[in-house]
Amino acid sequence: MKILGISYGTLNCGNDTMVKEALMGAQEVGAEIEFINVNTLNIKHCTGCKACVMGLFSGRGNACVLKGGCFITEKDIFTRSIVNITEGNVIGYKYFDFGEDFSSKTMKIALKVRGMGTVAKVAVYADDYENSEPVGYVDIGTGDGVYTGVVKSLTGRHSIYFVPTAFSDELADWIADYFKNKPLFELEEFVFMK
Repeated sequence: MKILGISYGTLNCGNDTMVKEALMGAQEVGAEIEFINVNTLNIKHCTGCKACVMGLFSGRGNACVLKGGCFITEKDIFTRSIVNITEGNVIGYKYFDFGEDFSSKTMKIALKVRGMGTVAKVAVYADDYENSEPVGYVDIGTGDGVYTGVVKSLTGRHSIYFVPTAFSDELADWIADYFKNKPLFELEEFVFMK
């Protein structure tokens, strides 16, 4: 028999003690035990995008589209920003319907961000961020604001992925390491404009 004890309390305090006592009793009668305090886990907020469910039913697996440490935080009842965005994160949204407008070869994208004092570039991908070329880029400045870029015009339904990178090529070698794992910006909203 295997028993998992889970504590939601403060580390090494009352809840931990009670769960560990119960586990030791189970161990005395031959059970394999494991203890976890959820405060030691790196649990991210669910965005409710349902990409995991769609992936599972389509046979592609149930991977979450938020990868690399960024997560959703609720600022107020209407505002949910993506925070802790660092180089190499993948932020995904499924599915956008761009309609059937063929009038232009390009369109604009605008990202409303809260700046973190770091210059960044966001690659915008449609459908596959691992095996395709970006459809466009948005340069992000150091401060709060709305930053725009031009992307290839899309029609129909597509998954959209944002992959941010720091502008390390513009930084002197001696300071480039300072920006590793440093939050680049917080993403508040975005919109595509045809």
